Amino acid sequence: MRLVRAGQSYRLVARTMRVSLSTVAYWVRRAGEERLDRVDWSDQSHRPKRLARQHPLTMIQAVLRTRRWLRRFDALGDYGPAAIRDHLLAQGQPVPCERTIARWVTQAEPEVVKRRWPRPPRGWYLPSVANASSELDRVDVVEGLRLSRRGRVEVLNCLSLWESLPGSHPAVRITTTETLHWLGLHWRKHGRPHYVQFDNDTIFSGAHARRDYLGRLVHWCLCLGVTPVFAPPLEKGFQAGIEAYNRRWQERVWQRWRHPSLSKLRERSAAFIDAYIARKRRGTGMRRAWQEPARVPVSNQIILLRRLDESGRLHLCSQHFQIARSWAQRLVRCEIDVNAQMVRCYRLSHRDPHYQTHIAKRKIKLRLVPWWKTPR
Repeated sequence: MRLVRAGQSYRLVARTMRVSLSTVAYWVRRAGEERLDRVDWSDQSHRPKRLARQHPLTMIQAVLRTRRWLRRFDALGDYGPAAIRDHLLAQGQPVPCERTIARWVTQAEPEVVKRRWPRPPRGWYLPSVANASSELDRVDVVEGLRLSRRGRVEVLNCLSLWESLPGSHPAVRITTTETLHWLGLHWRKHGRPHYVQFDNDTIFSGAHARRDYLGRLVHWCLCLGVTPVFAPPLEKGFQAGIEAYNRRWQERVWQRWRHPSLSKLRERSAAFIDAYIARKRRGTGMRRAWQEPARVPVSNQIILLRRLDESGRLHLCSQHFQIARSWAQRLVRCEIDVNAQMVRCYRLSHRDPHYQTHIAKRKIKLRLVPWWKTPR
C-alpha cells in the first residue's frame, strides 16, 4: 500500500511484491482512504452473508411419499413437481416451490433425470458433408402466399449448409421447369454443390403415379454431377435449416411490406438476398464451377432417407424390400446406383451418428425421365 500511495502503478507493485495484479487491487479496495495503521488487515470470513433456506427433513419425506402415492393412485397418472405441490397444498401442508421439489426428486431418484444425447453434427446422415468436405444445398417451396392486388405467389428457396448461401425465387407457380431454370441460374452464379436435398414433393421427385420413375429434376442433377438427396417423409430435423430460412424470408420480406406486384416482390427479395450474402455468407471454397448439363448422367447415385416399417421392410419408389427385422422402425440411408440398378442401405441413428454400417443390398428397377423432355 505504501508503494501504491507513493505513486507506483499496480502492475509495478505486483511485479515487485511477486503477487498478482488482482491481489494488489483487492488490498487497495480494502484500505480505501483510511490511514494504513487504522486498516483491518486480518482475513475476513468467506461465509455467505445469506444462507439458503433450510427445509426440515419431514417436508422432504412428505414430498417423496406423495410422489410414490401419486404414481400409483392418481387418476391422471401425473406425479411431477407441479402435481406434488398441488396435492400437498390441497391438504394444507407447507410446501416449497416446484424447482425445489424437482431438486429433491432428482437427488432421491437419479434415474428420473433424462439423458440428453448430444446433437448430431450438421449433415450427419451424409459422411462427406458431416466432415465439411462437401457442400449440401437444401431446397424447399413456400406456398399459399397472396399478393395485395391480384393472384397467388409461391417462393422457391435454397440455402447451403456450410456457406449459408441463400437464394429465393418468387413466381406465380413453382413447377419442375421453373425449378430447373432458377437452380441453373443460381448455380451458374455461385457454383455447384456436391449434394442437393429436397423433400418428397412431386415438383422434385416426379409424379408419384408413375411407378418406378423419378422425375426430370433428378436426371438434371445427375447430369450436372450433383447428387440428389430426398429427406424422409414426416421426419423432424432433416429440413429444419431450410424451414428456418423460409420463416426468416417471410418475416423480413413478405410480412414487412405490401407487395403490389410480383416484380416488386422480386426486387425486395433480391435486396434481402444481397444483404444476407454480404453479412452471413461464409466462404468455404467447396462449391464447384458451373458446367452445362450433359445428356448422359455424370453421377449415378441417388440418396433417399427412409424409415423401415414395423417388420423391417423398406418402401421405396413403389417397391418393397425386406431389409432387417432388427432395424425395424429405424432410419436408413438408401444409396441407389442408377447404372447397376442396385440400392444399398446403411443404418442411421441420431444418438450415434457415426454408426452408419452397411445393412443390406437389393436389386431395384428404376428409370429416369430425361431432363430435356418437356411435360405434355
